Amino acid sequence: MRPRRRPVTRPKQRTAQAKKSQQTGDDGDGVVNLDDPEAVAAAYEEYRKALISQQLYPGGAPIVVEATRRKHSATLIFLHGIFNAVEEWKRLLTVTRARPGHIRIVILQAPKITARWYMGPKDPSWFKVKDYGKGKTPVEDEASLKEAATLMHGVIGEESARVPLSRIVLAGFGQGAALALYAGLSYTNTLAGILALSGWLPFADKIGSWCSAESHGTPILQCHGGKDDVIPPDKGKLSYDALIANCPGSANHLELRIYPDVGHHLSLFELHDIRQWLEKRIPVALPHTRTRKATHTRASRP
Repeated sequence: MRPRRRPVTRPKQRTAQAKKSQQTGDDGDGVVNLDDPEAVAAAYEEYRKALISQQLYPGGAPIVVEATRRKHSATLIFLHGIFNAVEEWKRLLTVTRARPGHIRIVILQAPKITARWYMGPKDPSWFKVKDYGKGKTPVEDEASLKEAATLMHGVIGEESARVPLSRIVLAGFGQGAALALYAGLSYTNTLAGILALSGWLPFADKIGSWCSAESHGTPILQCHGGKDDVIPPDKGKLSYDALIANCPGSANHLELRIYPDVGHHLSLFELHDIRQWLEKRIPVALPHTRTRKATHTRASRP
């Protein structure tokens, strides 16, 4: 008879809570061991990140689409329009391949604020505005617009810890495009670019008072549908003319494209042009190549 094998007892796998408790010094009831400096530092770092996330993203955590195929070397921060589904923009920007694979996409979510100009007491909106939609001229609330721009500046600063400012593009659609233009042009550093889709330039008549000198070198691409009945293409053209007239030296960095048969949405032609523009402004960062040592050949004897 064969002897029975002694059963092998395997150590139990630690749960995720146990691992977290060991990392933070939390014994499971939310109390941090104050005698452990590493545990205190880890708990403070976790609290700091949560506080920053709450301050920078009042509308909720952003949807992040990490870079694919290549190493992450550039970032596209995207601001949706009013009542736009964030998940829909995620699908549109990724499935349609509107962005190159080395670009990380951060889709922000607008907070719900009181807006008298639209349906419902509170709706997702970046800032307060009245007379919006169906060909009307938008009238922005300056205080809420400045607050939203300050918020975007903080998001840009947070993302600059991953990639340089020269590798960050601020983009938006509709009201998100208006905020992208205002926040990008009032930012005190030069970005890789601003992408404004079916939007307008807020306070275009006062641009000289709020546009920073550093932003004059930021490239801007405006795309607008020729049959847009929400924000007519004339608003995009007026924004373009205001930038040309009031931002000296920026004429070489501005571009306006009108798509004749497109309404208040994006077309495949726009997505193709957006990808080409992104590849031009934030191309793939080539790795540093090592220089070969010079080889010396001995002279042949006569």
